[in-house]
Amino acid sequence: MNSTPLTFGVEEEFLTLNNHGQPTQLDLQRLQQETDCPAGQWSIEAHICMLEHGTPIFHCPADLSTHLIESRRFLTAYCQRQQLQLFAGGTHPHLDWRTQALQPHYRHTATELQQLLEQLLTLGMHCHIGNCPSAQLPALFNAWRPFLAPLLAICANSRSFAGRDTGLASYRSVLLAQLPRAGTPAAINSVADEMAQIHYLLEHGLMEKPNSVWTDARLHPRYQTIEIRVMDLQTNPRQSAAIAVLISCLSIFLYQRICQQQTNVELADWQLRENRWQAVRHGKAAKFIWQGEVLSCQAFWQHWLTQLEDTFARSHTTAQWLDLQQQLQTETYVSEQACELQV
Repeated sequence: MNSTPLTFGVEEEFLTLNNHGQPTQLDLQRLQQETDCPAGQWSIEAHICMLEHGTPIFHCPADLSTHLIESRRFLTAYCQRQQLQLFAGGTHPHLDWRTQALQPHYRHTATELQQLLEQLLTLGMHCHIGNCPSAQLPALFNAWRPFLAPLLAICANSRSFAGRDTGLASYRSVLLAQLPRAGTPAAINSVADEMAQIHYLLEHGLMEKPNSVWTDARLHPRYQTIEIRVMDLQTNPRQSAAIAVLISCLSIFLYQRICQQQTNVELADWQLRENRWQAVRHGKAAKFIWQGEVLSCQAFWQHWLTQLEDTFARSHTTAQWLDLQQQLQTETYVSEQACELQV
């Protein structure tokens, strides 16, 4: 069980393709009229072929895991009935972003970002950590900063883009880093300071809307959640579910340490930047600077999964803990095929 007030939710982004492998817009109204359509929010993203599903809010990580797997099962089956293909991965291996249409209501964003938005044919997984008391919220956000690069490493799933093998484990992260207000987030002092910065940028016409912040983690200005945004979308739904549970359990662990006035890990900004590059370039083969040592990705996560084993057990998610152990041993780069349901 989750003994903290924290809640969790996930957003996943997908591509919908026709039977010829060409991007196509899914009929949202028709999808939501299905009697077995999972709860949550369904929407079309900036590119009309991009579908996003936002889960309901969960207090129990095990329930979130179940919902993610059931949602992917539903979506895969629905696309098959509609003679569509569902693609899941950080980037599509060969689609040309220059031929993809944008949503009309994104025209202001497109005017501001120009090619930076047009080329952002990328698919991610965002996890929201909600209901954290305001007194602990900055500390929990800052405690997450050193874990963003190692998390990216085990989620890296976007090596190929627009017909090219980029040689990078997560090319999606490179594209996102080109946006303004992107990359590794700075440490925060208070929620009020963060909101004041956003208000200043909006007031002076320097930023289009409050959520025009694309750092690897951010304080969501509307929901007041910590949004972990660094993950490439996982092709296998069990891997998505395991990653969501990992984020949930690590958040519970870090929050409890904060409440017990224990010190969480801090790294210098240059170390965070270097660790991010290592994750982008090498994925699970990365090495990370960590408290005076250089650790392999496998050694890093073996240590932390051991630390979190009791938290997983109390959350009734030992199966996801075992899935993560297995995931550490395998490389997972998306293929050129539409994703197959693997549960």
